[in-house]
Amino acid sequence: MKTLKVFFVLFLILLEACNSTSTEPTIPPEVIVTVPFIEITTTATTADIKSTVNTNGATSIAVEYGVGNYNNSTNAVPASFSVNTVVNTKLTELIPSTKYQFRVKAVTGTKNVVQYITDSTFTTSGQLQIGDSYKKGIVIEVYTTNGVQHGLLAAPTDLTPTFGVRFNYFTAVDYAAKYGEGYRLPDSTEMKLVKKAKEAGVLTNFVDPNYDSRGIYFTSTEVIGSIDWVYIMEMYGNGVIKYILNKNSSASSRAVCSF
Repeated sequence: MKTLKVFFVLFLILLEACNSTSTEPTIPPEVIVTVPFIEITTTATTADIKSTVNTNGATSIAVEYGVGNYNNSTNAVPASFSVNTVVNTKLTELIPSTKYQFRVKAVTGTKNVVQYITDSTFTTSGQLQIGDSYKKGIVIEVYTTNGVQHGLLAAPTDLTPTFGVRFNYFTAVDYAAKYGEGYRLPDSTEMKLVKKAKEAGVLTNFVDPNYDSRGIYFTSTEVIGSIDWVYIMEMYGNGVIKYILNKNSSASSRAVCSF
């Protein structure tokens, strides 16, 4: 009789264990994201990646890329996704004539599950063009010597972008150097290239042209007469270096860099 009671108790314990297992919640399958189509257009310094994404649960999609690594990341547009969503990703500040590897990264679900979808490569073209973004600047002059491209970059904005806030020569020199490696104030010839690029629409973000009766003038590095005076140029006038400015006086400035 005692043996029967022990057997019955064991039976109840096993039955309870089976019931507990059967009531465990079911974990839903991971959301699957696919990229059935991808198109890549490159220049010397940019890559436009266009793809059609099939997903019913992605919370974000990005392109990770680099030279021998995936150290850089750019989010795709738009920010929400569904079946056959066309997304665009623009990669900038790339190096000419360089092979990049990239992959499409999707984050899905409330648990932020990461999926890597497409893994491929592209190569940037070898020739920089005026207007290209390169090394924090915009190409405003380009030429080739012995098969190697050289030219001049200009910062995309003035060093003094806020109306009414300008630097004297010494502060402008300091700020130009801090903008990036190799950047400095232009000489008079380079300033003419800056003006030409402005008139062509290659450079924008210049300060208010109604600063004074002479228009906005920009500081060069060229000294005239005494070392205390430098040439300046009107960006909104006829472009001639026709004024001089004491180095302690304020003017606008734009950093440039040779490459």
